Amino acid sequence: MSTVPSEPEPSRPGPPASATASTSQVVHSDGRVSMPEGSTLPESPFVNDDLQPVPMSERTWGTGSFSALWVSMSVSIPAWTLASGLIAAGLDWRQAMLAVVLGNLIVLVPMVLTGHAGAKYGIPFPVFARSSFGLRGANLPALLRGAVACGWFGIQTWIAGGSTPGRSAGTRGRCGCPSPCSG
Repeated sequence: MSTVPSEPEPSRPGPPASATASTSQVVHSDGRVSMPEGSTLPESPFVNDDLQPVPMSERTWGTGSFSALWVSMSVSIPAWTLASGLIAAGLDWRQAMLAVVLGNLIVLVPMVLTGHAGAKYGIPFPVFARSSFGLRGANLPALLRGAVACGWFGIQTWIAGGSTPGRSAGTRGRCGCPSPCSG
């Protein structure tokens, strides 16, 4: 039996075949979505390596990793300082702990909602923000997110600095000991 070579299909209007093939998606059994391994988004002035979706082979975080991140962010010096301040304000230790845990659970909701797209599709936050704010408008939430991170770093640094009284050079005694003295 012989086969006759088929004629090539006539070209269709639209994006080139390479762009169409590179933007296809694979839905995995756990619900996560990815592009086929080795494919990238088409060249564009609005795409760079940092904005490409993370391939499935490089997505190593699971539920345990995300849970550990949340716990490590919740169990911090400012959280303990808040709890001790609530106790000093008249709450008992159970009420203070409940307030701190409840506050962390309230913060968890928007964190999960904004992080879900990254976990499911492998896209970074600036790409996710483009769907709501547009291509140029996505710069605003990205900058606000950076400002909040800088502010939180400042709060943590201020609290850590306050926990080391007498350790700066200006408060040392003449003898070099950590407390002011005349010796």
